[in-house]
Amino acid sequence: MTLLYASSTKLLSFLLSSSSSSSSNKAKDNHHTISSDKGTVHIAINPHKDGSRASIKCLNPSMESRNSTISSSSSSSSSSSSSKRPRLSNFLKFSGASTSNNNNTKRRQRFNNPSVSSPSSTTATATFMNTTITGTVSDYLQQLPPELIQKLFIHLDVISIGRLAQTCRRLHMICNDDHGVWRTLFVKHFNSYFSTTTYHRHHHHHHHHQHHHQQQQIIPPLASLASSSSLSLSSWHNLYRNHYILERRWQRGQANVRYLTGHTDSVYCIVRYKKQYIVSGSRDHSVKLWDLDNYTCVASETHHEGSVLCLKIASDNEWMVSGSSDGTCVLWKLNTSSSGKINANKLQPLSRLRGHTNGVLDVCIVKNNYIVTASRDATVRVWDRYSAKELRRLEGHAGPVNALQSHGYYIVSASGDSKVKLWHAETGECLKTFDGHTRGLACARFDGMRIYSGGQDTVLRVWDAQTGQCSAVLEGHDQLVRTVDCCGDRAVTGSYDRTIKLWDSVSGQCLLSFQGGHDSWVFNVLLSKTQIISAGQDKRIMILDFGSDLNLIK
Repeated sequence: MTLLYASSTKLLSFLLSSSSSSSSNKAKDNHHTISSDKGTVHIAINPHKDGSRASIKCLNPSMESRNSTISSSSSSSSSSSSSKRPRLSNFLKFSGASTSNNNNTKRRQRFNNPSVSSPSSTTATATFMNTTITGTVSDYLQQLPPELIQKLFIHLDVISIGRLAQTCRRLHMICNDDHGVWRTLFVKHFNSYFSTTTYHRHHHHHHHHQHHHQQQQIIPPLASLASSSSLSLSSWHNLYRNHYILERRWQRGQANVRYLTGHTDSVYCIVRYKKQYIVSGSRDHSVKLWDLDNYTCVASETHHEGSVLCLKIASDNEWMVSGSSDGTCVLWKLNTSSSGKINANKLQPLSRLRGHTNGVLDVCIVKNNYIVTASRDATVRVWDRYSAKELRRLEGHAGPVNALQSHGYYIVSASGDSKVKLWHAETGECLKTFDGHTRGLACARFDGMRIYSGGQDTVLRVWDAQTGQCSAVLEGHDQLVRTVDCCGDRAVTGSYDRTIKLWDSVSGQCLLSFQGGHDSWVFNVLLSKTQIISAGQDKRIMILDFGSDLNLIK
């Protein structure tokens, strides 16, 4: 059994010094210089002969090994900016504890010479909060309430906490307090999994009413967090362990690879439908619905006379819209039962939007009422969902508008004229123009704060939506950046160079680079907390599942 020699004052001093060191490291990270390939884990994907699965291999294991040392406390939304937590070995050296070999030597000395005192019986004097404590190490720990020890321990990484639990029975009980330690650690390190709500605080002071807006994190009961009804979460410790494993897989690029096949030509677009399904559109004119639980196609409809170039599903998951090279859009009703399962008549066309003089290249839905379309005719048009009538045009681009993304009433468009524009859907006003790309654009994403854009100049630019300034230029692709998606502080890109890259949006670092997954151009990518899904010219849809067999938050 490992013996803990440090007094509580030493523990507190060590953690405080580590905390200040961590802050200085974070400050340095804010000035991190973007590097195109340094620190990137390169992964080769080798499809199996059956065409449904593939194996992966890390091409630079030294980098994978280095990334695996990243602190377990790194969350999915801020793993790149979190500094390493102090390891137990450093703590034991600081506290004066011996290594295992020295401990064995001392045990042999005590056996041969009974006059040698035991570490647990060694007395010392320490001062804590103006109180002088004299006695053994266990005496020091007895003077501290469990709540204080827990607050100290949550500054350590989980490996150190696990080892500290082996030092004595009391620390074992404290470290294994599921609600006290592990719930706190989970909320601290994986807080992006919980939603945040704004509530109003009402103060009555001297007959004046004051309203204060504060942010409060919503933490649901443990039983409601399971990702599947067939799975159960026995403890916060298990929940933390599963998300810790998920983060390690992301750092190392370890994913379960599956392919969906069924289209007879290039797959241009994919979109998520609830948790279990995706919808795809293809050059073969069809729209297909896929079940990700069993990797099968459960519906296929053809109502366009040209390639299906874009798809978007409404926020209520009851309808969607598809755009085609035939210049029209089709509105579809998505039929599901109360349990979320697809009904027999799964994809039902409702109406068609006509007006563009060339192919519809992208589409988005604003507030579940307006449909916004972008076309090769260089216009962006706003339509009423119910009447299928055109309401207004957003004109200003000098080339084909290849990409759209909405957030609230705001719309971002990217064009072949190399410009990114920010619009207001109801007024039709162009609020900002983002100029920086040197060639035409192919993709854009907008999360409310950042705008991502990529195109023929092979770089991905990250823009501040408020200031209009370019905050990062991410270099790494050799050919056109065809598609981009984002989730938290991560972004994923697909290119005509046949690679898929995962980026840290804050530091600009390319974290993972996948090659060999597609035989030709990558047309579309989707990113979530557990998966990267891509579609390409090779007629296949590839799923990289990092959360396979893990019980995670819904």
